[in-house]
Amino acid sequence: MIDEKNRWFAPIMRRDLRDQVLFWREMRALPEIKAKAIPSEARELLTAMLPDPKSACRYTRRRAGLGSLGKPRFLALANWRGGLVAREAKAVTPSACAWHESEASPASLAGFIIERAVRCPDPFLRAEGAWVVRRLAPDCGKIELSSLSRVKDQQRQLHAMGLETANVHVGSADAVRDVRRDLSARPGKWLRNAAEAMTEITLEDWRAWKRRRR
Repeated sequence: MIDEKNRWFAPIMRRDLRDQVLFWREMRALPEIKAKAIPSEARELLTAMLPDPKSACRYTRRRAGLGSLGKPRFLALANWRGGLVAREAKAVTPSACAWHESEASPASLAGFIIERAVRCPDPFLRAEGAWVVRRLAPDCGKIELSSLSRVKDQQRQLHAMGLETANVHVGSADAVRDVRRDLSARPGKWLRNAAEAMTEITLEDWRAWKRRRR
C-alpha cells in the first residue's frame, strides 16, 4: 500500500510494470542447467523459498544488473497452483570498506542489514551465507532512475529516498545518537555539495578512462 507521503511515485510504479506474458516467456527461454551445477547452499535456499519446497522445479541462470553485473545468479522456476513462480539466488560480496581496510576474510553484512532495517520486511527476501535470495515476478522490481526523471516534485522525491536510507541505517540503534550529533554540526547543503563533488570526481574518472582507451 502506498501512503499519502509517497503517492507521488504511484503513477510511475503503475506505468512501469512489466508485461507478464513477455516476462515469463523470457524466463522460460533461459537455458536449463543441471542441479549439480549450482552450489549446494544456493540450491537449498532457492528451493526453501518456493511456495512448495517439494515441487519440481527447473534451474537456470541469467545475467542482469549493472552494479552486480558478473555475479553468479541462479534461478529456480516452478509451476504452483496453475501459475509460474521464480526465485533467484545471487552471490553477495563484502562491502568495499572491507577491501579498503585490507580485511583478510571479510563477511557480508547483507543479512544483518535486512533483519535490522526499520521498515516492513520483504517476506521474499533472504540473505544467508554467500547468497541473497529473492522473488522474481513482473510486478516485483526496482524503480529505475530514468523513470524518476518524470517526477516534478524532486524535493519530495529526494526526501522519500533519504527516509528509506535512514530506515536501513537506523537499525544500528546504538549509533543513532552519534549520527544526530554529526548531522547537527554540519553546514547547510553539505550533502548537496558532497554529491556534486562526487559527481565531478566520477566524471573525471570516466574521462580519464576514456582517454586511456583511445
